[in-house]
Amino acid sequence: MRRPVALLVMLTLAARTAVGAELIPVMRDHHLGIAIRAAALPTTFPNDLVSGLTNKLLIHVTLFAGGRQVDRKTVEISIKYDLWDETFKLTMTVDEAVAAIRSNLAREAVDAFLADIQIPDLFAAGEMREDGVAALRVEMLLNPIERERIEAIQKWVAENSTYTPADTPGFSDKRVGSSRSNAIFNRIFEQYAHGADTAATWKQSLSSNPFKIEEVGDER
Repeated sequence: MRRPVALLVMLTLAARTAVGAELIPVMRDHHLGIAIRAAALPTTFPNDLVSGLTNKLLIHVTLFAGGRQVDRKTVEISIKYDLWDETFKLTMTVDEAVAAIRSNLAREAVDAFLADIQIPDLFAAGEMREDGVAALRVEMLLNPIERERIEAIQKWVAENSTYTPADTPGFSDKRVGSSRSNAIFNRIFEQYAHGADTAATWKQSLSSNPFKIEEVGDER
């Protein structure tokens, strides 16, 4: 049966949380934001950053209050390395609106940002009662692949006979690519089969501790 295997893969991906990684609510000018500290980014990510390609971190941020979901924002952080100038450009969008652009960044500044990702002004404080308990949850995907691209990749893989379900006994790929490449494809396709609109080879979920809005410190 394929369904339990797909569910196991999804749970494994979602559970990739580094020891000490945390999601913290922050307040600024009556707006609630978040800080993501010590995210468990892949060990290959430092090399990917200086490839010259744009790396994208997609973050879905959900606010819960009174036991129900009250709002959700989608944040995209794009990091592009200029091979000529050897500096980085970082762009942050919230629900597709540009929230911040930082250019000519040194590697140290990018590393510091990723170690303590600050995303302010996501939710108006008025969305929560001051005496109520709230909580935040984030789901992060690195370099996500959208459904249309997943379908194109799936078609190519099927035509080239390189994709075999991960639970097929005795599976090995001797003709095209490597077992690692097939593992990546399988992971992406399992997410897609489970109904995801986007998929990624790295995914991490974090939840904050419950909090009251009046207890959140102002981070100005």
